[in-house]
Amino acid sequence: MRQYFEETLEELQACENKMEQLKLIVEFGKDLEDYPEDKKQEKFKVPGCISNVYLYPEVIEDGTFYVHATSDALIVAGYLSLILDGINGRYPKEIVENWSEIEEFTRKAGFKENLSPTRANAFGTILHLIYSSAQAHLQ
Repeated sequence: MRQYFEETLEELQACENKMEQLKLIVEFGKDLEDYPEDKKQEKFKVPGCISNVYLYPEVIEDGTFYVHATSDALIVAGYLSLILDGINGRYPKEIVENWSEIEEFTRKAGFKENLSPTRANAFGTILHLIYSSAQAHLQ
């Protein structure tokens, strides 16, 4: 997990300017897997978001954790993709034990600086929901 976040941070920091970096983040967002239409329910909608953001966490048969997500805001979708690419397919215990790496990545990648204050707060909620869900699935 650490290697993924370090390499992704290097890729973001290699951008020549903020505009190039934001374009790259939007491109990452286009890689989000299709979100199941039947999970676009109020219980999966992230509260406090300006845009429509849905998170559907699950643990599959082998015990690995996945979060399916979608957002109608391109930048939020990009940040979701960056996080989910690093955690999906891992065990909840690994995610919880290494959560500080995810927080460090979001800080160094400038999530809060690149989002409006309202979206930055909402992204904090998104991260909390992901962490809480992984924690709830500890075995």
